[in-house]
Parts: sequence; C-alpha cells; structure tokens
Amino acid sequence: MRIPPSPLRDGQITLFADFLKFCNFWLPITKFCKSMLDEYVVHISQTHPLCLAKLHHFEYACLSLGFLPESLVFNALYTLAWKAPLFTFDR
Repeated sequence: MRIPPSPLRDGQITLFADFLKFCNFWLPITKFCKSMLDEYVVHISQTHPLCLAKLHHFEYACLSLGFLPESLVFNALYTLAWKAPLFTFDR
C-alpha cells in the first residue's frame, strides 16, 4: 500500500534523507550557502547533491584557512552548470 505524501504549504519542499546525508547538508543552512543559492536564483530542490557538497567544501576550506568565504572567489573557481535534470557547480 502506497501512502501519499502530506500536502505541503507554501514555502515547503520535500527532500530525501539520502540527499541531505550525501551532500553534508544541515539545517539551518549557512549564510554563505543561502547567499550563493540566491545569487544564482536556484532552489535547493533543483541542485545535485555534489553541487551542495562543492559549495560546503569551499566554505569549510575558507573557514579552516581563517577567512570568510566570498562569492567572488567561489565564482572565480566554479560556474553553475545544468546537468539535466539538476544544477551543479563545475570548474
């Protein structure tokens, strides 16, 4: 028997636990992650798990080196790419 998902309210999405675990995604999201998704006008449900993994890896690397992650530096290293059916960051 298949149980239908609960109806979502405006502003809610469905994500699978494996997706969150694979891309090391935790709530609440960081300001840097939110700002990058907003900058590219991409919703988290449109991203490939590796997209978020690359974003978090960059952020953690910056913080471990003692400086705040910046979108200009990230954009110099990565570009947003459409790899059907999801977005990811490529070099």
